[in-house]
Amino acid sequence: MENKFINAAFVAAAVATGVAAYESDYDVSREGKVYRGLVVVNTEGVSTPARGFELVESPEQEPKAFQNLTPLGQRQQFLIGSELRKRYVEEAKVLAENYVVSELSMQTPFFGKHILSMQAQMMGLYPASDANDLTEWQQGNAVPPVEGADFSEWQQELGAHALPHGLNIFPIEQTGLEADYLLSVNEQNCPLFKKVFYSTAMDLDYIALQGLPYKWSDFVKQRGSTMHEFCEYLEWAWLTSTPLKDQVNMDNLRRDNCHTYNTQYVNALRQFEEENSNLVASEFVEELKEKIAHAAGIQNWSETKRFSRMKKRLQAEHSNADPLPNVYHAYTAFTPDHLYLFAFATLDRNDLDRATYGVRVLPNASTLIFEVDSSNNVHAYLNDRQVTPAGCQPRADCPASVFVNELSKKITFTDIAEACQQ
Repeated sequence: MENKFINAAFVAAAVATGVAAYESDYDVSREGKVYRGLVVVNTEGVSTPARGFELVESPEQEPKAFQNLTPLGQRQQFLIGSELRKRYVEEAKVLAENYVVSELSMQTPFFGKHILSMQAQMMGLYPASDANDLTEWQQGNAVPPVEGADFSEWQQELGAHALPHGLNIFPIEQTGLEADYLLSVNEQNCPLFKKVFYSTAMDLDYIALQGLPYKWSDFVKQRGSTMHEFCEYLEWAWLTSTPLKDQVNMDNLRRDNCHTYNTQYVNALRQFEEENSNLVASEFVEELKEKIAHAAGIQNWSETKRFSRMKKRLQAEHSNADPLPNVYHAYTAFTPDHLYLFAFATLDRNDLDRATYGVRVLPNASTLIFEVDSSNNVHAYLNDRQVTPAGCQPRADCPASVFVNELSKKITFTDIAEACQQ
């Protein structure tokens, strides 16, 4: 069976750089396998860029909404969810056939493209069904108290389905950007990150702009924009097959100048993380450690930070109930670069370089998965390439206790919010 999470743009980048593909005899089937816990971290699907440059041949195709999930991105996420369903619902049977709220936790940054990416993925994991169908009594009670409105036409069209065609909706946890240190550490919520890295990023951006042909360097500068935004725009046009004026030159800029810039940017981020104790990934590392430790029976559920967080939320809603543990945890990282830094902090670094073909620039809809099996061994996959969890040996069993111990060594901040203020 082919590896289904390998992104075509990712492979193309590897071929362009002449890096040998990562070899693996990994069988993607989960038939008959038993798992005690799953952590799935994704990046958003292909989205519109942060700004427009009016370079599209047909003006009506210029993006009207920025940083918005595209239909292509929706399809990417739905396909990922469909494959996850095949593996963990149909084959391994970790999850029930129909959505059970206590089995899953979902968390994304507080941005539309991230929330919609998670919704689209969950619609693939749990497609339309009759699980939420209403009885006749419930259908009658579903009529809203709106005086003068006649809902009979829509009631008849829906039939027993709560939503059209039996679609599901999903509760996704979000934290505002100012306080999201789990998935979204960046220059806006972390002064330390801005102080130490932002000047480096601006220098890289300036040098990359200077490297453009004068016409395009001047074009970007006159619009008060950056190399980062320009490359994001070109990538969006290429992935969505949106024709641009001067298409040949635009393709060359995207393939050569933007590829070089993006690689230098990720390498600078990687160096920042090495020199600053995995600041961006710190909170995620701690969260992952708890998830693996609980799944493997090393840590009690009631001792985790998530239990405490959910308990406080229930108490705020005047409930004394204890929150239930989940077997499946889904996250959307703030950017593909954030996902790379999560992988950099939690995987064997040599293995990570092989698994990313040495490119390090992850495409949209990339996926990082951690599994805890019935023997309490941890398996990790980046875009469906099998990779070695940190602290473990390549192509050997990785006991959860070893992985948890290694993650513990990487947690150097007791309070990431406080550290960011330094």
